[in-house]
Amino acid sequence: MDGGGFYSGYKESNFTMDIAEKVKDLLEDKGLKVKMTHSRGEISESTVMNDYNEHGRAIIPNEVKSKYTFSIHINKNQVSSVRGLEVYTAANINYDFAKSIAATIKEYTKIDYSKNKIYKMFDGVYTHNFSESEITNSLAGYEEKKYTPYNITTNSNYLFMIRETGGFMTGAYIDNSNPEKVGLNPYYNSNVGNETYLTELCYLSNSEDLKILIDEKENFARAIADSIKKELNL
Repeated sequence: MDGGGFYSGYKESNFTMDIAEKVKDLLEDKGLKVKMTHSRGEISESTVMNDYNEHGRAIIPNEVKSKYTFSIHINKNQVSSVRGLEVYTAANINYDFAKSIAATIKEYTKIDYSKNKIYKMFDGVYTHNFSESEITNSLAGYEEKKYTPYNITTNSNYLFMIRETGGFMTGAYIDNSNPEKVGLNPYYNSNVGNETYLTELCYLSNSEDLKILIDEKENFARAIADSIKKELNL
């Protein structure tokens, strides 16, 4: 149901599926197995996607035993001058692959690294774990809703597609505390997990970024695919 950010007649979902499908095609051409969380036309604009439980979008990566998960997004900010590429990762990792993804996207397109300094690890690469205040805010209202509080810690990644696909190592916490209200991640305590990268390719709310995105959509896809192929020595 959520089409993502919206700006100047464009929304995030106008671009992300095209880019994801192109990445899939380029990787399959090299013999890699690629699983999408959903396909074009599979869901309507009135559909609420299942995040958890069987075949939920954060569960599929572990169901199919994939090594990597790539979550493709377009960013948005109330300040229109904010722009640039941001690649988000789990904490305590070897950042070489993340840096390669960011550098390849920058090389293949006219997009530049974001100037955002919050959560920045390297140029274009970010890691955002929960802070104590974010934990408090996240659990606010649980008592009124009669939810059981989750065990959220500062080892939990703030972005659920990174956190819930990585299991124990990324601080996943969607256990069986609220199965009927939220759902369950049966892999929340897994010590295997996925290596997940969330790419905010640019800012839809910035006119310069938007033009680059419109003109170079295929280049973004090729950059992501080529960085993956390079990592796998293909």
